[in-house]
Order: sequence, then C-alpha cells, then structure tokens
Amino acid sequence: ETFKVESVVASGECEFSVTIGAESRTLLLTKDKLKIRKKKKTMSKYEYSALANVRPLPRDESGLSLSLNDGSEILMAAQNAMEREKIVKAVLLFCQHLKEEKRRGLSMVMAMA
Repeated sequence: ETFKVESVVASGECEFSVTIGAESRTLLLTKDKLKIRKKKKTMSKYEYSALANVRPLPRDESGLSLSLNDGSEILMAAQNAMEREKIVKAVLLFCQHLKEEKRRGLSMVMAMA
C-alpha cells in the first residue's frame, strides 16, 4: 500500500502514531489545525499559523521537531524514519494548503469589492 501525502491532504485529515516523551500519542492533522491526542482526547492543538518550522532531527532517524512562533518546541518520535518523512511532508503541505486557501479567499473578497 502506497501512502500518498498529497491525497491525504486533499481529503483534509490524517493521523500518525507518535511518541512524545515516553507517552504514546496521536498526531492528528486537519485542514486547519494540528492536534496532539491521547486516545480520543485532544491534549493540545495548534493553528498552522502558530508553527514556525517542522524538521527531522539530524541524529535521530525517527525524531522530529515542531517549532512554534512563541519559541517553544515539541519533540516527538515517529514509528520509523519513513513515517517521520510522511509527517514532515504532511505538515508542510497542510501549511501550504491553508496559505493558498487564505490567499484565494482574499482574492475573492478583493474581486467582490
């Protein structure tokens, strides 16, 4: 089975199993927010506009970092290196998609003025 990040982003939602600290969590990516869940309960959520950066950790094949605009950082581990790459790509694509949606919305408002 091939995982196509672009098609998942187009569908508007995807989730990944991650570890934060020693805790198992679900990283849920929706079209407008990133949520960290424990079972079905949302522990924290962030607008994509609050994200400064998402990047793989250089010396950890499954680790990644989400940097927030407030200077804080969320470190997590994916199940493996391939899963980590999918998470990074999906977050970046959701951020890009949201920017394009906002730009389109602004264009429509300007056209109506």
